[in-house]
Amino acid sequence: MIHMGTLSFVLACALGLLPAVNVGGVGATTPAQEPLTSIVDNSAQDTTFDQEAALAKLRKSIEGKEDALSSEVFPDIRVLNDVPAGRLLKIMEFGFSRSLGVNCVHCHEPGKWAKEAKPTMAVARAMWKMSRAINDEYIKKIPEIQADNPSVNCMTCHRGEAKPGRNRPSGASGR
Repeated sequence: MIHMGTLSFVLACALGLLPAVNVGGVGATTPAQEPLTSIVDNSAQDTTFDQEAALAKLRKSIEGKEDALSSEVFPDIRVLNDVPAGRLLKIMEFGFSRSLGVNCVHCHEPGKWAKEAKPTMAVARAMWKMSRAINDEYIKKIPEIQADNPSVNCMTCHRGEAKPGRNRPSGASGR
């Protein structure tokens, strides 16, 4: 059986969805880019931010519009615009925050949710598109995966860490 995290990483690299890296000085890399790991570090998380209160305020602000498309309720949204607004908040809370072990301020400025102030927002968007591409285009075509509806999501690789791969299951060789 293929490890889903390894499969996700391999497919993302093959699709050109992740930047090239130089492993141990061997081979070429892309022109100087800010390393992906430098912009997805949660070591500087704002521990004073009250995510529960912020989400309660957001839920109150969309009261009566929970079933409307998120694109109708949040006009600046670029991905997940086809899901109901109420579900979007749950995806942000459980799909992103918990899967990466971060809170809202990892990508957003509190109260200015649409503002494009942090590069982590663009990374999250790209990673969402990557997982959608893997799920829609590739994973179901691998006959060795023995599952009715195989899929990957943020938790597949991140496992509660902002930097994927640091929280590997015991016995994982990294290959």
